[in-house]
Amino acid sequence: MKLAVCVKEVLDSRLPLQVVAQTGEVAHLGSERVALINPSDRAALEVSLILRDQNPGSRVEVFSACAAGEEDALYFAVARGADSVERLVQNGHLAGPPYTALLLANRFANEKFDLICCGDETLDNSSAMVGPLIAELLDYPQVTGVTKVRECSRGKLLAERSLDRGHRELVEMELPGVATFKIEAAEPRYVSVRRLEQARRREIAVRQLDIEPSKSRLPGWPGSEKKVPPRARVKKKFTPDANLPPAERVKMIMAGGMAPQQSSQSSAILEGDPDYLSEQLFRFLRHHEFV
Repeated sequence: MKLAVCVKEVLDSRLPLQVVAQTGEVAHLGSERVALINPSDRAALEVSLILRDQNPGSRVEVFSACAAGEEDALYFAVARGADSVERLVQNGHLAGPPYTALLLANRFANEKFDLICCGDETLDNSSAMVGPLIAELLDYPQVTGVTKVRECSRGKLLAERSLDRGHRELVEMELPGVATFKIEAAEPRYVSVRRLEQARRREIAVRQLDIEPSKSRLPGWPGSEKKVPPRARVKKKFTPDANLPPAERVKMIMAGGMAPQQSSQSSAILEGDPDYLSEQLFRFLRHHEFV
């Protein structure tokens, strides 16, 4: 089997973080930047290495679409025992999960990977979009939220995936395909500091891809994009004029903001003791959602 794993470096959320007001980016409060491999990506890597051990002759290749200086996830994959690692770079300044998925899908389009493994979501944006978008772009079957792999061979993947309220679902997927894994899919194994230091001395292969969404030949990418802003739906509630006397404001509230009709007949007056009148007023206000 030939397995591809998509990983990403994220900031260590156990340390104090702050949001930069000018750019909206997340940064550490201290001057030193502490990064690690995304936890769900680490689970995907662990699963792929287990599948490699179960299927002799298999190969695990790890990819990351990142800038220079953000290769900690790739170094971790080297220390953990991946067969090869590669950093993907794109021409231009396109950013965001859709373009990350487009970059990875272009890299995988000409390769014959049996299974593409991704983390379910990342700590920084939690979009959970990259894996499903890769499957859509490559026209591959996919299974998301995998918590346990029951069986994986050259023809199929049998896995458990999590549902709402703690339920589980057993699904079977034909290969090649894409699977996204949750953190509990595999128990992370310890990687020594010595192995990490040895991995950092290894040179990471870099592949530059020139992608343009409008010229993408992948089947799942739309030919044209149209951004339509959502229409604002404002729920209007009547508010009486604060300059009116209290009695007039109560009348307008009870009338729902309707102007009193000119009539020779006198308006109906509700009579009763104060407790009864206050209860009727409260029911009216509650019925019309004023309180």
